[in-house]
Amino acid sequence: EIEAEFMSRLRAKYASNQRSVSRDGLHLTMLIYCITKTYWMNQATFAATDKEALYWAAGLGLEEVLLQDTDKSNRPESKPIDGIIVSPDYQTLTNNALLEFKTARIYLNKLGEPSTGWPDTWIEQMMGYAKAYGVNTYKLGVFFIGPAKLLGRRFQFTPQELDDFWSKMLYRKQKLLEAIAAQLPPEPFAYARDWECKNCPALILCEVAKSQGQFMTFMTHL
Repeated sequence: EIEAEFMSRLRAKYASNQRSVSRDGLHLTMLIYCITKTYWMNQATFAATDKEALYWAAGLGLEEVLLQDTDKSNRPESKPIDGIIVSPDYQTLTNNALLEFKTARIYLNKLGEPSTGWPDTWIEQMMGYAKAYGVNTYKLGVFFIGPAKLLGRRFQFTPQELDDFWSKMLYRKQKLLEAIAAQLPPEPFAYARDWECKNCPALILCEVAKSQGQFMTFMTHL
């Protein structure tokens, strides 16, 4: 009974925080991850699985504890760049550097680095914010839940890396908006990493759209 009550509360809060392009504008994370899923989430609200809701709650709770103060002066305001909204997590108190905060359940090797490398989605998110704020370096803070370990890193990007990444985001933005206008999803499975599809709440919608040929096809997939 207790589990059911808490999970019901979590799922309701998770659903109320689900973003859509039409209501909240086009955020950078909507383009970094699968834009076909973003399309579906713009059409309907999806119920979270128990695991999704719990991971979301853990991340949000730690973020509020570690990053927010009463005046919230250390949380940069969201801003648009080229029609894409960027929302940095934190501005450090020491030198006003921008920082992305993550919670993780990944394993660290003996050097204190993730055994499978830093997630490319984290790196792309930092690249987007770096581009938007005109900087070449970006900081990352990670709370590893299992060992209860806090780790800080600094990433540095070349101007060319940032320009190439932003061109990719602008392309995905254009294709997503074209799909929304046409009321047809971007080609299913073409814009997702394999792991994104595994537990995706919109998987069945993609499977149906793919089998019926009802989707937008673009010349390139970025």
